[in-house]
Amino acid sequence: MLAKQAIRGFGGRSFAAALTRLVELCAEERDRSVAYVTVAVPLTDAEEERLGAALAERYGRQVAVKVTVDPAVLGGARVRIGSDLYDGTVARRLAEARNALVSR
Repeated sequence: MLAKQAIRGFGGRSFAAALTRLVELCAEERDRSVAYVTVAVPLTDAEEERLGAALAERYGRQVAVKVTVDPAVLGGARVRIGSDLYDGTVARRLAEARNALVSR
């Protein structure tokens, strides 16, 4: 049933966005959260566990970590959990430096 809702575009979303939202809603029902993490290179199991534990402590609930590898971030990590976004990527820092230089 949930897959059918995702295919129909749950809430006017694309299939991928609908599926992501349904996963988040299911997690909320179980008093859990999902953290979407983007990194330049894969995390080790230990790093992923430490990140999940740190986020669980911060949010006061269990957090499932979903990792995407994107070499374009160059280094660091971007973490989205709910409406919160923590962007500590090298790509973001370089973009901020470039913008600061251009605006002078």
